[in-house]
Amino acid sequence: MRIINENTNSSTIIKKFINKNDICGLTKYLKNNKNVIEKLITSKKQNILKSIFTTCKFNNNFILNLLLHYKNKTLTFSKLNYLLTKENKKITISCNLYGLAYRNHNSIALKILFESEIFTNKNDAIRKIIKYDLIKEAVKTRDVSFIRKILSYKNFNFKYLKYEEILYNVFKDSTSNDKIVELLIKSMLKNYSNSIYKNTILNIAIRAGNFDIFQYIIKNFKYTSKDINYYDIKKEYPIIVAMSNKKKDIFNYLLKKGANPNTKNNNGTSLLFLTIHLNKIDYIIPLVNDNTYGKIDVNAFDDNGYTPLIIAYINKYMNIFHYLIEYSNINRKDKYGHSILYYAINNGDGSLAKNLINIGAIIDNDIINIAIKKNKLSVILDNDKILLNSYKNDKNMPLLSELIISNCDNDDIEKIIKKGCNVNIKDKDGNTPLIYAVQSNRKYIAKLLIKYGAIKNIKNYNGKEAIDYSYISQDFNYFNQLLE
Repeated sequence: MRIINENTNSSTIIKKFINKNDICGLTKYLKNNKNVIEKLITSKKQNILKSIFTTCKFNNNFILNLLLHYKNKTLTFSKLNYLLTKENKKITISCNLYGLAYRNHNSIALKILFESEIFTNKNDAIRKIIKYDLIKEAVKTRDVSFIRKILSYKNFNFKYLKYEEILYNVFKDSTSNDKIVELLIKSMLKNYSNSIYKNTILNIAIRAGNFDIFQYIIKNFKYTSKDINYYDIKKEYPIIVAMSNKKKDIFNYLLKKGANPNTKNNNGTSLLFLTIHLNKIDYIIPLVNDNTYGKIDVNAFDDNGYTPLIIAYINKYMNIFHYLIEYSNINRKDKYGHSILYYAINNGDGSLAKNLINIGAIIDNDIINIAIKKNKLSVILDNDKILLNSYKNDKNMPLLSELIISNCDNDDIEKIIKKGCNVNIKDKDGNTPLIYAVQSNRKYIAKLLIKYGAIKNIKNYNGKEAIDYSYISQDFNYFNQLLE
C-alpha cells in the first residue's frame, strides 16, 4: 500500500506519479484530493495541470485501445461514445473548474480544460464558449490551434459584443503573417463580406495604428477606391478615422489609394476642416496640393460659415494658413461678409494685410470700414485699388467725409485727397467734406480741402454752406476768414 506524507507538496506528489507513468495511482490521488486541481488553477501551475490531463485522459493507452477496436471492426458509434464518456469520467471537468479559471483570469487553464474534453454534444461546447468568454480567452493565449478549435464550434462575428476590443488588441501587436489575425478576420467575414463590415475591421486596424495589418487587409481583401470611400457599421470612414487618430502614414496611404478628400464625418464636417483643427501641416499637405487641386473644395464653408483659410487664421494655425493661401480664393467672403483681409486688419496685422493686397486682395467697403474702425487706414491707402469715390458707409456717407468725422489722421486724409478723391462729394443730406471739416473743427483739413479745389459756397439740402457752421466752432474767426 502506497503511503504519502501529508506534508508533501501536492505538485511534488503529482510529478512522481507522472514520472513513473502511474496513471492508476494519479487518478486515485486526484479522487481522494478533489481540491488539488482547483489549487493548481488558482496558483496558475499550468505545466502540472496540463501534465495531469495528458497523462490521465486520452493518453497513449486510450489511443491504442481505440485503434484495437477499429482494427477488429468493433468500433461502432455507440461504442465510441461509450469509450469517450468513460475517458471523460476519469477526471471530471466541472463547470466549477471553468468558473474558477475564468474568475482567476487563467486563460491557459481554460485552454487545458476545454482541450481535455471531448464534446459529444456540440451545444455543450457552445454553452461553455459563451459562458466563459472563450473566444476572448483563447486569443489571450495566442495559441492558434486552440483559437481554431474554439472557432470550429462558434464563429467570431460582428454580433459578439467584445469583437472590437479583441481585434484591437490582436492588431496592435501582430504582424501581417500572424495566423491569429487571419483566423479572426476570416471568421468575421464568413457571413458578412460587404464593404461596411470590411471597413469595420479596417478601421479597427487603423485605430490600433498597425500599418502592417492595415496594409494586409487592403491587399488581401482586394480593396478598391470604392471600398475605401465606404463607411463602417458606425458610419465612420477610414480616412476620417485615420485623421482623427493621427495615423499619418495610413492617412497618406488612403489618399494615394483614392480616398475622397471631401469626405465628411457624421456631423457633416469635411475632412479639410477636421484636419485644419489638428493644426498639423503634415496632414494638410497630402490633402491639399497640386494633384488634389480642383478635386477638393478649399473655399467651402464650415457649419459656422467660415472658410478654411479664415479658420486657420482665426485659430492662429499660421503654418497651415500660409500654406492654404496658395490654393485658396483670398477674396472669398464668409457668411458674415468678411474676407481674410478683413480679419487681418481687424487683428491689427498690417504686414499681413499689405501682403494680401499685394497678391490681389480686394479693398471694398467692408475693408475700408474695418480699417477706419481699427485706425489702420494707412495699410490700404498705398494701394490704387481703393474705390475712393464709390465708397459709402452704413449711413451712406462718402469716404472722405467719414474719415473727417472719424478723427482719422491728417496724413491719411491728405493721401486720400492726393489720390484724386472728390473733395466736393455730397452725402445723403447734401453735406460736403468741407462742411464736416468745419463742424469737426479740423482747421488743417479745411484748408487742405480748399487747396485741392473744395468749393466754399456749396449748400446742403438745408440751404447751409460751410461758413454757416463756423459759429459752432471753437475757431470761429479762423474759419470765417478761411471761408470768406
